[in-house]
Amino acid sequence: LGRRPERAFQDEVVGDLFVDLLAYARDICLTPRKAAVFAAIMQAVLAAMHGRSATTARVGEPRSVGECFQLYKELMLTHSFASAAENPGQLGIFTLPEVRQLTDFASSTLFQHFVLYQSVLVRPHEVTVVRAEVALEAP
Repeated sequence: LGRRPERAFQDEVVGDLFVDLLAYARDICLTPRKAAVFAAIMQAVLAAMHGRSATTARVGEPRSVGECFQLYKELMLTHSFASAAENPGQLGIFTLPEVRQLTDFASSTLFQHFVLYQSVLVRPHEVTVVRAEVALEAP
């Protein structure tokens, strides 16, 4: 964030998402470690939005909301205590109630407004205003 001045608006959108994320994490009493892991998961999902879809019929389309949500689910489950119990090499970060609460947050923010985030972050449109004076002769 903040490296390219022409992406200032996109940086502001991402910054607002993470401010809301951290406020929510505080509200539900997540530890700083858990909040950091959740922020990293959300960052991975935002980065995945830039990738190319493996399921759309048109080549070159960005990832769909379904593909990004699938990645989110995999990452959340990988970092849950339920997954750690089944796979001894994994760390259990989130309890299942926390997974539900965080998924509610992600669903009501990023995934509910996925197309908006995608159009702002992945395919930003430049606006160019061109003004010209034209003299018209009266008929």
